[in-house]
Amino acid sequence: MSLRPAEGLPSDIVPERGGLLRVVSVVFALVVFAVLLEPIGFNLAMLGLLLFLLLAFGREYLILKIAISIAGSFGVHYIFERILRVPLPYSSIGFLRSLGL
Repeated sequence: MSLRPAEGLPSDIVPERGGLLRVVSVVFALVVFAVLLEPIGFNLAMLGLLLFLLLAFGREYLILKIAISIAGSFGVHYIFERILRVPLPYSSIGFLRSLGL
């Protein structure tokens, strides 16, 4: 506890336009993920989220980013379902559900 007055916020606390655009795009991607989670299931929703986040902020190593997205979405689903025994949502669309998605 201090008796001196609190310092004001720094002038650069709000990000510049590029940084603000990135923050807004990540929040938008998370909202889209939450909306699509039930209709298309965890695997495809997470795949889309990871692809968007990895590809939106850089185009180098395209194949690696796609591989990480696939491994991330299906790998996390496998770990939660098989090892941790925590159910994750499957698709509510019959065709996708029949594929195990």
